[in-house]
Amino acid sequence: MRLLRFILFLSLSLSAESIHWWGSYDQALRAAQKAGKPMMVLAVEPQCPKCNALIRDVLSAQDVVRRVNRRFVSVIVTHDRWRHYPNELYFTTQFPTLFWVNPRDERMVRPPLYGYTDRTERLVKKALGF
Repeated sequence: MRLLRFILFLSLSLSAESIHWWGSYDQALRAAQKAGKPMMVLAVEPQCPKCNALIRDVLSAQDVVRRVNRRFVSVIVTHDRWRHYPNELYFTTQFPTLFWVNPRDERMVRPPLYGYTDRTERLVKKALGF
């Protein structure tokens, strides 16, 4: 339920287009396999100020939104719902964390991006191919 509220808040807080987030890792994995697109996995904790800042300040920029929606299947996973998430593959204790994953073998296609700092926007854009 918290995840649904978080996703609803996310979608309402964004002005124009938003990233098409999946709330289930397994469903996103199947969609990515079917579409032949890599996955962008965002691991967050509920009530995490840095997680909210990443979404608000970086992942809601329209150039980022368009690129992510065009090139990736995106899933947001909360730390409290990890029973449906392969945390043995994408373990983190830092939030937020972004993982870029090949859906065929669930291996990372680039190093994860941990936390939210003044360099995060530049690093996300670099990972997205800007």
